Amino acid sequence: MIRVTRLSGPTARESEETVAECIEEELARYDLRHLGPRTRRDGSGGLRVDFTYDAAVPPVAMEITALVKPDVRALDTELLKIETELREIVCSEQLGAWLVGIRVGAKVRRLRRPLVDLLRRHRGRNGVTLYCAGEAPEDLVNSDLRLLTELFDLVLQP
Repeated sequence: MIRVTRLSGPTARESEETVAECIEEELARYDLRHLGPRTRRDGSGGLRVDFTYDAAVPPVAMEITALVKPDVRALDTELLKIETELREIVCSEQLGAWLVGIRVGAKVRRLRRPLVDLLRRHRGRNGVTLYCAGEAPEDLVNSDLRLLTELFDLVLQP
């Protein structure tokens, strides 16, 4: 089984709430303006903003937008593709369970072949094994070490 795990963190809605609170605090501190209670809108009531502060004079509307770097968005898209492909291979060939970390900026498409090769070569490995750039399992043969080096080069290249 292959699993790409998103680290736990706030949802988009929770992030919007946090940002709104920060803006409210800054307005209160520096502008001495208290907006009052916020109402989540996000398209409801015909308004296409995240929040309104109807008790404020004049009323205030707030839209919070995330600007995601293109390389992060591209990695997310590529990870979904490779996760699907790897899951099919791992399940059909019973290659065990793996957790793979890939750096932002890595050439994900180029990882597929050497990664699948490594998974196939180690299908019978039991227990937890950590493969990292500075340390590899002592029982790896030279061809596996070369393959591991190739993978690290692909993952670490911008």
